[in-house]
Amino acid sequence: MIFYYIEDSITGLNIRTAYRPDQIKGLAMLAGHDTARPIAARGACEIYYVDTGNYQLNGLVCYIPNKTKVTCKRNGLTYTILFGANNGKITMNSGNRLAANLIQGEIKLQSATGTGQALQSFNFAERNYHEVD
Repeated sequence: MIFYYIEDSITGLNIRTAYRPDQIKGLAMLAGHDTARPIAARGACEIYYVDTGNYQLNGLVCYIPNKTKVTCKRNGLTYTILFGANNGKITMNSGNRLAANLIQGEIKLQSATGTGQALQSFNFAERNYHEVD
């Protein structure tokens, strides 16, 4: 058993032979990579119409696109609204409510194509998410 543990620790020190997730993460951290994915704050909200009497909007339909960015007045942070469809729909009448999920931050899109080379890595520059119709 001692030889098994010695062999396991030696193979875990080489990036080409490491197989356990904790070994691979440790070696990647030694190479300067951040191995943890960032996790955004999540929440839920309700969107509703408040009639102030200034506009005649009662009965009209409002479509809110999925992944719309909003800013909180209290903390100044940006959030993204997520619906279960391409958009949210609400009829502008008192009492109508539209449930939505929120995530903190903006959605960014990154893509790359690998060549199949061993231990290939990529560095991405930030780009804003743009939805293509």
